[in-house]
Amino acid sequence: MSANKGDSMLKKNGFTLIELMIVVVILGIIAAIAIPSYQSYVRKSTESKVQQEILKVSEQLERYRARNFNYRNFTVTGLNMPDGYTLHIYDIDDTAKSLTAGVQGRGWYIKVTPPVDPKNYYFLMGSNGLKCKSSLASDIDFKCEPWDDKAKSGSQSW
Repeated sequence: MSANKGDSMLKKNGFTLIELMIVVVILGIIAAIAIPSYQSYVRKSTESKVQQEILKVSEQLERYRARNFNYRNFTVTGLNMPDGYTLHIYDIDDTAKSLTAGVQGRGWYIKVTPPVDPKNYYFLMGSNGLKCKSSLASDIDFKCEPWDDKAKSGSQSW
């Protein structure tokens, strides 16, 4: 009789391998759903931060122009870009140059390059009203190419 009591107590304590595997599968399914959703949320948050910084720099540019009557020799202050993103400001008349003393300084382009990830966006904004983003750098080469569903390329406004 004592052997039966011991056997029944062993069966009541602990989990079987099948029960543990079911728990592992359920946790895997939850992780498969939650991780991409979280990554998407973080990516959208970062995009919003980049757009906010671009707008802040464009506001600084307009204040600088109001004081100096052009954009020449403008320098950015208080820039706080997310990690890996780089912001460059180019002269609208000569996109190979930044806003230095050797340019006319009648307008500007702000171009933001993301860290290497195909899901991140390149951003472009210009004093001519241009505002677009694309996952391909070639789509925002100082112009905004409209989105083409067949080619799966082009840019979208933001």
